[in-house]
Amino acid sequence: MFFDEKEIDIYQFRTFPKNYLNSMYNLLSTELSEPYNIFLLKTVLNDYGEIALMCIFEEQCVGAVISKITTKCKNDETITFGYICSYLLNESIKLMQNIYGINEIHLEAEATNYPTLRFYEKNGFIRVKRKPYYYLSGVDAFKLKKIL
Repeated sequence: MFFDEKEIDIYQFRTFPKNYLNSMYNLLSTELSEPYNIFLLKTVLNDYGEIALMCIFEEQCVGAVISKITTKCKNDETITFGYICSYLLNESIKLMQNIYGINEIHLEAEATNYPTLRFYEKNGFIRVKRKPYYYLSGVDAFKLKKIL
């Protein structure tokens, strides 16, 4: 993939350049309203590394998708890479479909984070439920769903 005629490298966790893991964690820590602790992140990466993606541009981690599968049974200068995020999301979904055979995705997003809500809605997610006081900060969340 290219941006401004420069190559953007995308790696699965198993092939991440290991010197970028801290860079990825720092990116997630600054961008998420309630970032995962490093131990949870490492656990998810170890368990589901084949569906975790990292994007490197100009020697920096500029994007990451960390996914987890659960089985449900009855009973600097800010650069916006919206298309990179969409690409990473769609690649992650394809991997989860191919490896685990998933048929739907559920996630939560802050009700006040309008850019994030727009991003997911542009990528086919719908709002299913509002969860009052979902985050520790007291902010509501929307549960979003995408049927594949």
